Amino acid sequence: MTNRRQGRWSAVNALMRPYRLKVAGLSAVSAAGGVAEAAFLVLVTQAALALAGGNAEYAITGLDLSIRASLTVSGGLIAFRLIAALAGVSLSTRITSSVIADLRTRLSRSFLLSSWPTKQSEPAGQLQQLLVSYSQEATHTVNAATAAIVAALSLVALVGVAITVNAMASLLMVLVLGAIAVVLLPLRRMISHFARSALDNEIEFAHDVADLSMMGIEIETCGVRDEVTAHLSDLIQTNRALLRRVDTLKLSTAPLYVSLAYGVVVLGMVLVAATDAGQLGWMGAVMLIVLRSLAYGQQMQVSSAVVAERAPLLDSLNATVARYLASPAVEGSVQIEHLGTIEVKDVCFGYTPDEAVLSHLSFTISAGEVIGIIGPSGGGKTTLLQLLVGLREPDSGSIMVGGRELVSVDRRSWTSLVGFVPQDTALMSGTLEDNVRFFRDVDGDEVRRAVEAAHLTAEALSMPEGLATRVGSRGVQLSGGQRQRVAIARALVTHPRMLVLDEPTAALDAGAELHIRDTLARLDDEVTVVIVAHRLSTLEECDRIMVLEDGRISDFDRPHVLARDNDFYREALTAGGLT
Repeated sequence: MTNRRQGRWSAVNALMRPYRLKVAGLSAVSAAGGVAEAAFLVLVTQAALALAGGNAEYAITGLDLSIRASLTVSGGLIAFRLIAALAGVSLSTRITSSVIADLRTRLSRSFLLSSWPTKQSEPAGQLQQLLVSYSQEATHTVNAATAAIVAALSLVALVGVAITVNAMASLLMVLVLGAIAVVLLPLRRMISHFARSALDNEIEFAHDVADLSMMGIEIETCGVRDEVTAHLSDLIQTNRALLRRVDTLKLSTAPLYVSLAYGVVVLGMVLVAATDAGQLGWMGAVMLIVLRSLAYGQQMQVSSAVVAERAPLLDSLNATVARYLASPAVEGSVQIEHLGTIEVKDVCFGYTPDEAVLSHLSFTISAGEVIGIIGPSGGGKTTLLQLLVGLREPDSGSIMVGGRELVSVDRRSWTSLVGFVPQDTALMSGTLEDNVRFFRDVDGDEVRRAVEAAHLTAEALSMPEGLATRVGSRGVQLSGGQRQRVAIARALVTHPRMLVLDEPTAALDAGAELHIRDTLARLDDEVTVVIVAHRLSTLEECDRIMVLEDGRISDFDRPHVLARDNDFYREALTAGGLT
């Protein structure tokens, strides 16, 4: 039984261990409050019996107390009990808030510092789920744990005082309460078992909802609103059945405990009836303490049920943190200030061991070159860009930057030299300026310069608050072309020595595309540019163009040479009306 209980509480203990001094303080004030409460019950019982017998004073533990003195001490005990309870509340809330802040910090750090492949493999909205939904559930668990500590120590204090009053009756009470706990143990095991199944389904449900919430256009244009609604309804009903089972078991704990505890009261009344009149006062005090203990015992049972229900969630969160920590982002140590030549040597890469995406790529990019990459969809273009910017590592081969392996270069040093514009633009719900700066130490003049370079100044000035205009969640206040130009400004704001763009003009009209081409043309001659584009007009500024087909380089030469010798390039020119 002990091992199972330790298993159920181990995740909670791990969370609360750094705050053991506060937990010890909470235990101390709970125990002190329990002693004060028990002493108050004894004094009040004896005083009531003395008054009923017409006596002005009575003896307790060898001391003669007047009714007035007894009531005065009782008042002091009530005040002390209140102070202890308020101190316990303060400590409990401090523990809970600190534990959850620490958990959220660990979750966010482990996620953000994990490798890009690990983050990309996670479901949509994973960080939000971890830091909001799951952390809130963890809060309930820690609250239940601190409530259990308060109840347990208060109960122990009450039982301790009761034993000093009447050892035999109190020991019998302890044995009966222990028997109740044993009777309820299988119920808590069932709660933990079904809670784990419910958690697995809840996680799957959350991930499905996160994915579908980002596919509104697809749902509408594919005409599958009813089908998606039915899919979610099935998931909801499955979760409903599991959650109902867990809640039924959990809520059954309290009435079962109370019913069994009332049996203890009846047994106590039998003992009182069999007690001689001289012991009646002490037995009455014990019975009051027993009645008060029922509330603490019930709180312990309810809190234990909550911990049993949510322990699987904490185990899952700890496993998630461990998984992220096991796949840290590569952090080299070599500091670089200049880009130099980029050499790709026999690079191979696949997302799975048995399926290569890129095969034996070898090429060189000189500093200041403008390189275009074209090829059919699924040919590995975006994957190659991710390798070049260091988001992924080759399975074999190497990428050299200025004579150094990219994997050995310090990540912050590298990102200060590289600007990246991804295929899908992501904005946060801040201001236009916030999105261009994006947490980097960049002054306002540099932000305005980057906005001008991305040809977004006129539109920014037309907005209500200029660069201070809030763009809404995921940039919903901006058009697709504007969001893309914000991403370009974000990439340019740090004066990168290499600019990597993945389909930068896909969301732009012809006029906006001309602006971006003008931006590329005006870049410093020493800035290296690597750009993937299906629209060949975007590549007119390129010195060389790579044709990537089926994960292999079929050609890599100047545009006029490709136009003469490469079939794919000629067909692309014809399709784009550029011949």
